Amino acid sequence: MRADILHFSAFLTDAARESQVRQALRQALDERRPGCILVTDEGDVFTLVHRDPREVLSVVRGIQVDLYEATGEAELRVAVDYGADRRRARCCRRSGR
Repeated sequence: MRADILHFSAFLTDAARESQVRQALRQALDERRPGCILVTDEGDVFTLVHRDPREVLSVVRGIQVDLYEATGEAELRVAVDYGADRRRARCCRRSGR
């Protein structure tokens, strides 16, 4: 799962707000890091890998809540990759394609 702070450039105009958002994100990530396989923090972007694909959504939701409560406005834009789509492969095997 990869996420970034939505409209982060809006926070760059105010150094105090930018710092507050970055600090809140790091703190939220640090709290959830022990339950994850991998967490990389690249400023306003982070990557998170978890053993359970359903649990990763709970982790991200918790990060979003913490971030919003700390800043009152910052939101995440999230992309989740569940792996290859196997529906097409099953369909094609059944139909002989």
